[in-house]
Amino acid sequence: MGGFMRGVVFCFFLSFPSIIHSQTLLSEDFDYPAGESLTSHGWTAYGAAGINPVLVHSPGLEYPGHPGSGVGNAARLSGMDEDVQRTFPMQSDKTVYVSFLVNVQNATTGTVDKHFFHLNTSPQIGRVYARRTSGAIAFGLEHGAEGPVFTDAIYAMNAVYLIVLRYDHVSGAGNDAVRLYVFESGIPPVEPAVSTLGPSRTTGTEPSSLSSVSLRQANSPDNDFIIDGIRVGTSWSEAGLPVELSHFGAATKSGAVELRWRTESEVANYGFEIERRCIGKVENCNKGNEASTHSIVPSFPYSNWGTVGFMQGAGTTSLPREYSFTDKPGEPGRYAYRLKQIDLDGTFTWSREVIADSEIENDGDVVSCYPNPFNGIVMFSLRVMEPGRVTLKVYDVTGKSIATLLDEEKLPGTYRFPWDSGDRTSGVYYSVARFGERIAVRKVVLVR
Repeated sequence: MGGFMRGVVFCFFLSFPSIIHSQTLLSEDFDYPAGESLTSHGWTAYGAAGINPVLVHSPGLEYPGHPGSGVGNAARLSGMDEDVQRTFPMQSDKTVYVSFLVNVQNATTGTVDKHFFHLNTSPQIGRVYARRTSGAIAFGLEHGAEGPVFTDAIYAMNAVYLIVLRYDHVSGAGNDAVRLYVFESGIPPVEPAVSTLGPSRTTGTEPSSLSSVSLRQANSPDNDFIIDGIRVGTSWSEAGLPVELSHFGAATKSGAVELRWRTESEVANYGFEIERRCIGKVENCNKGNEASTHSIVPSFPYSNWGTVGFMQGAGTTSLPREYSFTDKPGEPGRYAYRLKQIDLDGTFTWSREVIADSEIENDGDVVSCYPNPFNGIVMFSLRVMEPGRVTLKVYDVTGKSIATLLDEEKLPGTYRFPWDSGDRTSGVYYSVARFGERIAVRKVVLVR
């Protein structure tokens, strides 16, 4: 029986950009309808509520490699009045990282510097500024109320920058520190040794904890900022600066599924667990994804996820890496795959799914069909090699048996059986032939 079945060549390939994240405290891509207020989508006004409300702006910002790039829309801070905040789980005695994208459309000229982003609301800490000088932008940082420090005016207006704000919340008085990183391209896989601004400290009031990010309209008609892709975490990677998965695809051939994926950079990446579930057409789908050696008759449309392999990660690297893994489901059917990316500290997250179809047929055209695709009637041909009971049934994609074409004892020979699809809808169907303990499957496509 070992040479009886072989794999049908079936190619399915899916490629899309995807980002694998560590778990974050807050992730905000402003994926809301343009023109609606942020207070309709989880944000709370803490100043001048309802007066010149902060609105959703279209389109969102793009920054290559950032997980929020091109996702959803953005927020626009334009002019004066309403300020808004969004909370995240309270953090005490920890380092908190906040990353976001910003496009400065306009800013004050320095005589009335006002910050546009900060943590908490009372007191307002980790304040981020922008100042316009001769058509260029300088970014500023202030811990509390000690006065901001600024970069040189070397940043362009109407350009997208990645800002990372680091706040060290330390028990005791006068111990907290704040740093700011400004990037015009790329995302370092690890935190740079030297920040763009800071560390900055204050002699003023320090917070008892960190619990919110705030967007401030700065009480100045000159300020005009577009903000997008906010991430909050307690590590560099958790703040949206993670393992970057730029490609994940699947191809099937000869009953095996080959998965390939590529990372552009990795931070503290322990590795990838490869998970699989079957989507219909396999009788034992709900039995932990263990492949049966005999039964392929479908009965359950979906199964639970199960781990089928593991690939060691690269730890921390800024270099691209290619990965591949081959799975042999053992049964014909449709399968979904995903990657569970695990950090060195045990935190994990999942990639998107890719789908692959795997089917098995017999050697020497034991079962064939014509035409395929078909419209109305398809003819199946069975070559029986040993005397015995033979069955031939047709199933739909949910695993439901919809036709029995043969169920009787047969002598060796070739037999033909037509199937009239009647009023069946267009789509994929499966014929399942059983020769004692041996099986053969063919996929047929009905096209109306």
